Amino acid sequence: MSDRKQEIIDVAAALIRKRGYTAVSMRMLAKGVGMKAASLYNHISSKQEILEEIVLGIAQRFTDGMVAAQQSNDDPIAQIKQIIALHIELTLESTTNMEVMQNNWMYLEGQSMADYKKSRNAYEEDLRHIIKAGIAQGSIRDMNPELLIYSLLSPLRYLYIWFPRQEGMDAERLKEDLTSVLLGGIKS
Repeated sequence: MSDRKQEIIDVAAALIRKRGYTAVSMRMLAKGVGMKAASLYNHISSKQEILEEIVLGIAQRFTDGMVAAQQSNDDPIAQIKQIIALHIELTLESTTNMEVMQNNWMYLEGQSMADYKKSRNAYEEDLRHIIKAGIAQGSIRDMNPELLIYSLLSPLRYLYIWFPRQEGMDAERLKEDLTSVLLGGIKS
């Protein structure tokens, strides 16, 4: 991806975060990057392309992280620790893109929407498999796996809202403490 295209996507992400996908126009985006709207099309084909780059890009990073956790052959608790760390790292690295994904994925169209849903469902299914393996091994409480998935993912998915308001919080300390809190609720 060219530097200019990345700049356009970054500015668009900030605008979408602030105003919402439907309220951002190509003219507004062009003004934000300091070019004419017609020139914008030399770098991107549409606002939809921008949303796809942001949402599917983050989704792919989650998929890659899940694959890495599963391929580690670690025990289920260690795999869940890796997944928690992944959520925290992506949130800290790209709070804006995480917020855009969470609040605007529903504006994806066609194959992009299908790809996103498939990716999200596969991610949750992989987590379900890890949790069930932990239950079977006795390292995770014998509880409804859906409740455990909900309990893990809910605070992680919305970390982008909470973390920026925590002045001076150390990222490593956040990883340690949040992992401890989340695992404390599921470990047997």
